[in-house]
Amino acid sequence: MARRTEPRVRNTARAVMHLVAVGAVVGVAGASTVACNAANAGGPPVVASGSQTVDAPKAVGGEWSYEVAIGNSGRELSIEGVVAGDGSDLQVSDGAAPFVRDLAVESSGVWQPLSRHGDGFPASACGPAGCRIRYTVNIARAAAAVDDQDVATELGGMFEAPPSTWLVHPSHVPDGARIRFHVTSHEGALFATGIPAVNDTYEGTASDLLDGPYAVMGECRLRHIDIPGGGVDVAMSKQAFAMSEDDVATWAREAATNLSRYYGSFPAKKVLVIVAPDRATSVNGMTMGSGGAAIIMRVGTKLTAAAARNNWVLTHELIHTSFPTLGRQHAWMEEGLATYLEPVVRARAGVVGVEQFWRDLVEGLPQGLPAQGDRGLERTRTW
Repeated sequence: MARRTEPRVRNTARAVMHLVAVGAVVGVAGASTVACNAANAGGPPVVASGSQTVDAPKAVGGEWSYEVAIGNSGRELSIEGVVAGDGSDLQVSDGAAPFVRDLAVESSGVWQPLSRHGDGFPASACGPAGCRIRYTVNIARAAAAVDDQDVATELGGMFEAPPSTWLVHPSHVPDGARIRFHVTSHEGALFATGIPAVNDTYEGTASDLLDGPYAVMGECRLRHIDIPGGGVDVAMSKQAFAMSEDDVATWAREAATNLSRYYGSFPAKKVLVIVAPDRATSVNGMTMGSGGAAIIMRVGTKLTAAAARNNWVLTHELIHTSFPTLGRQHAWMEEGLATYLEPVVRARAGVVGVEQFWRDLVEGLPQGLPAQGDRGLERTRTW
């Protein structure tokens, strides 16, 4: 079919649910306004290079633990943690190491600075018994220099950076290793992520969270929306849109509820939808998951509520949260499923007319036929 989002999509690792119609009508839950992690706001931030620090988290059974303080309107993170390693390098995701500052490891009660070599920080003192580390990460500089949502980017006054950008960890990730991090906000800097939390504490397997969903920090407006079987958090830039905050919440609620009705339950415990400004009336989406689910929706500042309701992209991205990430060879499956199911979900909800559904299907399906030079679904490099 003709519809598509950006070609690079990373999805939450959940098994696809049954693809059947649901007869029961599920009521639409309301939305409530909350602050992005504002409950813990207040007090001075952790300072990695000074004397004012939080108590070190406890290392429990191979668990890597972090205290994360967000300050300066989301521009900088101060982090202290305990990690267990094998004497190899400490690292963050590709491209993020230059923005880690003042990294130090405690050895025999003395803090020793670590110098960066390439993308890693040699840390022979960090062995199986675990070591304390502390450092800061300049998210704003990373966003300006890299401008990649998989590392860091600026989104209309918010800063987006997944945990892999700012959780310094051993380069060797043993099977079953877990990560726990607690977030405290300061100086008007707010935080939201697609990882489920209990009392602002997020945890999961290291392999999941180091490839985990988007996180946003800084100045934003956040709505929580209850959906049958789950929930959606909408983090919206404070930049002016043609749609109001209520309009955006209604758009997200309707799209998520339609999907919940189709499956019989919402496919994720929580999905974060980040709404960032884009040109005119354009709408583009990108989904990232593993240990949670988050969607970046780049929405034109002139897009109206009526046009948003008729747009297919948000439904497409939400469907991605119900299917696991596949390798490049099988990308046709995850993209194909989201592309095929999106109009089915919307037609059953009455958003798309039956005639339009069949017309689009008849016109769009032939675009999936092999083109000149194609080598089959698993080997082609074309759409």
